[in-house]
Amino acid sequence: MANSCTFLMGEDKKRKLEEGIGDLRRKKRKLSRMHYGDVPFIIGYAAAEARFRWFWLGSDEADVLDLSKDRSDDDRSDEYVKQHLLTEPTPTLPQSRNALDASLKSSTSIKLPVTAQCYKRVSAESPTLAKQCLVSTDGSHLPAFLSHYILESPSSASTEMSVTLFVSPALQAVFNLLDKFSGLRLNCKLTFNAAEADTSCRAVAVGKRPDTPGMANSCTFLMGKDKKRKLEEGISDLRRKKRKLSRMHYGDVPFIIGYAAAEARFRWFWLGSDEADVQEVGEELDIGKLVDRVTLLQNMVFVYRLVVQMARTVPQMSGRLPLFEKLERHSGGTVLILDNGMRKSIPDFERYSKDYETSFDAVKRAYAAAKAAAKEAAAQGRQPFMISATTGPQLEGRRKTYLVETTPLGYYKEPSTVREARALALACCETARVLHAEGVVHRDFRLPNVVCLGPCTSDEDSLGTEVGTSGGNDEDLAFLVIDLEGAAEEGAEVTPDCGLALASRDGVLDENGTFTAASDMFEIGMLLQSILRQLGAYHGESKAFVRALKRKELSALQALDHPWLRGLGN
Repeated sequence: MANSCTFLMGEDKKRKLEEGIGDLRRKKRKLSRMHYGDVPFIIGYAAAEARFRWFWLGSDEADVLDLSKDRSDDDRSDEYVKQHLLTEPTPTLPQSRNALDASLKSSTSIKLPVTAQCYKRVSAESPTLAKQCLVSTDGSHLPAFLSHYILESPSSASTEMSVTLFVSPALQAVFNLLDKFSGLRLNCKLTFNAAEADTSCRAVAVGKRPDTPGMANSCTFLMGKDKKRKLEEGISDLRRKKRKLSRMHYGDVPFIIGYAAAEARFRWFWLGSDEADVQEVGEELDIGKLVDRVTLLQNMVFVYRLVVQMARTVPQMSGRLPLFEKLERHSGGTVLILDNGMRKSIPDFERYSKDYETSFDAVKRAYAAAKAAAKEAAAQGRQPFMISATTGPQLEGRRKTYLVETTPLGYYKEPSTVREARALALACCETARVLHAEGVVHRDFRLPNVVCLGPCTSDEDSLGTEVGTSGGNDEDLAFLVIDLEGAAEEGAEVTPDCGLALASRDGVLDENGTFTAASDMFEIGMLLQSILRQLGAYHGESKAFVRALKRKELSALQALDHPWLRGLGN
C-alpha cells in the first residue's frame, strides 16, 4: 500500500503455484475510479516453492493476465546447485568454536551462480569480487534470486521488522532453493516474527522465542535475533534465550547456529551445548555493502549444509514435538511447543468448563499440587512425574482466555519393554496419589497424555530446560503425566455430553454416574492392559495388578505399594 491505496497483491503457497494463482483471481476486485483514477492496473504475484509469476491486475474484476513465463521446464537451477554450491560432500560437524569459525570463513570460496546482468554490474564495481565469488549464468530461479539479493541494498532499518525482512526471508529462500534443486529435502522451517501483534509472536512470554527459529526434524538448529539499531542488544538477547542442548533430543550435535542483526550489521554465533556457551564466529558483515551481501549468501549455503548434517545426526524420535510450532487441540485451544515446555491457550474457558464439566478452581488446584510434587521429586533427585506450571494457570480478558506455561518438555514414546510399562504406570499412580490427596481427579489417563522424559535421575536443569541424556538403557526411562486441563472435583457427576466422553467408557463411572478416585485407577488399568497385551506380557503379576485396578480395589497409595510397582521409584 501507498497513499492509502493497494498497488500490489501477493499470494504465497507451500507447494502448488496454481493454488496461489487461483486465490489471486478470487480475491481480485474491480478498481474504483474514485480511488484509483486513471491507474489502469495494480501488480500481482503468486509464489510456491521456488516458482514465481507476476500478474497484471486490471481495472475490471476478471482482468488478470500472466506477465511471466513459468520456467520450471527449462530452469537450470539444479545444474548450478550441483556445479557450484554443493560440489563437496556434506561436511562433518565442527566440534569446536574455532573449527566452525574456520569453516565459515572458508565458505567464501563458494562461487554463486548469478545472472549475466548481475555479473556485469558487480564486475564494474569490483572485478576481483566478481571473478572470485560469482559465475555468470542465465536467468533461472536460483541465479535470479541470488542476483536480486546481491544488487538490492537493504532499506533503512526503521524497525526490527525491516531487519528481519531482509535477513530471514533470504535464509528461507536459500534453504528452499537448495532443498528443491539439490534433492536433499532438508525441509527446514524458518518462522519469522511477522508482527508485534501477530498471535504467533504474542503466544510466548517475553524473552522465550527467538525472532527467527530454524527447525528441521522437529529440532531447532538456528536461532536469529533482529534489532533496530544496536547489534549488541541482539547479541545479549541471543545469550539470554539460549538454553542448554538436551542430549536426549540433540544427541552428539555439539552446537546450533545463531545470528544477530541490527541495521546493516550481521554476526554469526556458535551456540554450544552448555547454556552459557555463546561465541562469535566468522566475520562481522555490513549487509549494506555489496561484498558483504555476497559473503552472507555464501555463508547461508554453508549453514544449509551444516543444518542438513545436524538433522541427520540427532537421535530419531517418532514422538518428537516441533519446537515453536502451534498445535490445534480438539478442545478448540492451542498448544505452542517452547524450548523448555509448552504454552497452552483455551479461548472462552467458561464455555470449555461447561463442555468438559470441570472448573478453573479444580484445574488450578491440580497445578498447585503438581508444583509441590515437582519440588519433592527434585529434592529426591528424581525426574518429575507430572507436568507443572511455570506461569499460571490464569484467565485473561473479557472472554476468560485460559493461559498456562508448563515444564518440562517430553516426547511421545509408547513403552517397548515391561520395565518401561512399569515406569509409565509409576508416573500415573504417583500423579493420581498427588491429585487425589487434594480431592481432584485427572479423568484422562490415556497414552497421549503420558510422555517420556529420559533417564529417571534428575539433573540440575530438569525443571528449567529439556531433560534427559542419551545413552540410557530401558531401565532408566522416566515418564510424565500431562494435560491437567481435564481435571475436576472428585465425585462430580458426569453427563453423556461431557467432552471427554467419560460416560461412554464402560466401567469408568460408578453406579451413580460420578467420576471418583477409583475411576482414575480404572483408567490406569485399562491403559496398562492395552500396553502389556501389545508387549505379550499380560500375565502373572502384571495381569493381577491390572485386574485389581480395573476392579477398583486399589487406591493410588495401595497401587504404589503393590509388588509389581513397589520400590520402582526409589
